[in-house]
Amino acid sequence: MATAKQTPSNHSPEAIAAVARSEVEDLSNETPWSPAVMARLNTYCHDLACAAVKRGDHFSGIFVSWCLRQAGFSEWEFPLFLAHRDYIRRGFRDERFVFKAMPFDAIRPARGDIISFSREGPLSFSRLVHTSNLFKLESTICLQANQTGLEGAIGNWPEGRIGRYALEMNESGYLKQRDEFQLVSILRLRSALGD
Repeated sequence: MATAKQTPSNHSPEAIAAVARSEVEDLSNETPWSPAVMARLNTYCHDLACAAVKRGDHFSGIFVSWCLRQAGFSEWEFPLFLAHRDYIRRGFRDERFVFKAMPFDAIRPARGDIISFSREGPLSFSRLVHTSNLFKLESTICLQANQTGLEGAIGNWPEGRIGRYALEMNESGYLKQRDEFQLVSILRLRSALGD
């Protein structure tokens, strides 16, 4: 059974990044849908009490939810979200939710943030949070960010893998928008926002 390696104190951006980094280090060299990836996915599903993932299923929401659970967040604080749009909307609408959702260009990304992007063409943050449409998104957990780029951990992008994901920064240190797979939002722990 997969267990997170030693992590910093719970409920911190560092704990989230440490869990995600551990998963990437263990699995990034695996081929898509390899026995090791499938075994880890079964562990995620078991730990989250959700239906097992089959080859070809979309599991990125399960990856993010499992990483957050392993970083010390209870089911009440961060429930299992199979769809990224659900935790983004909750982070926008619910002040009691532990994460706050913002447009991708509202703040500079930091370790432990969850950055989401569209899989189906242009999508604005406003359109995502103010409608109930079923948009297809992906999310990466920020492992580290600097002036030139961001290294993230991602599940199922490309399909069937758990690995690293890179994003570029603009000259001001904010995420740089792309033509394809456009960035939509950043979720940050409310406790890490400061005043």
